[in-house]
Amino acid sequence: MTKKHIRDDTVLHIAARYGRTELLAEIPRLSPFMAGAENNKGETPLHEACRMGHDKILMMLMETDPWVASKPQLQELDDGENATFLHVAASEGHIAIVRKLLEMHPNVAQKLNKNGYSPLHHACSRGHLEITAILLGHDPERAFRFNRTGYALVHLAIINGSSKLLREFVSGFRRHKSFYQPDKNVDTSLHLAVSGGRHQIAEYIIKEGGGGGRAQINYQNFRGDNVEKMMSRNDF
Repeated sequence: MTKKHIRDDTVLHIAARYGRTELLAEIPRLSPFMAGAENNKGETPLHEACRMGHDKILMMLMETDPWVASKPQLQELDDGENATFLHVAASEGHIAIVRKLLEMHPNVAQKLNKNGYSPLHHACSRGHLEITAILLGHDPERAFRFNRTGYALVHLAIINGSSKLLREFVSGFRRHKSFYQPDKNVDTSLHLAVSGGRHQIAEYIIKEGGGGGRAQINYQNFRGDNVEKMMSRNDF
């Protein structure tokens, strides 16, 4: 029953990956500790359930071993980005699973991967609006924390061209002084929008970002560029 396969997966990894609820109901009864078994990438069956969006299987695994979701993961996953089950679910956009993990283990939301990305950073990078809102509601101040690559959420939203996320940030945080903080290169939100060719986003920041948005036009980054110069170079 504990035999492992290609990636050192157990049969429970495979059952979770393919949504085989009938096997999930039987295997843990025969081998209850298998829910926390890791393959050679440090993944448990719960990772598979979170990645594939199998919320019913997630619940079955959590009922078998309620603390498996808080188990420290000592190895990176295969993409080098995800450190916890919540990172996986937030990256893949699985709303129901994100809610359940937060309900059972709220502190997991504070975990960072090797690049300093929280699950919230991942959700924002992938443009998952509802999950970003859920995680922000859980910890609003995390919106202004930088990852180890020097970006906050608003920077990630602009870099990835997510205008819907940016609108949410402007709506909720335009009066927060940290909203206008530059990134690691002293680029403001407006610098990033212009340099990335995000015309509509740049116009939105100037129009809807209040005085702080308009003030970014003359702000110089570490290269000495202000937004006005960049606009002329980028045919804005």
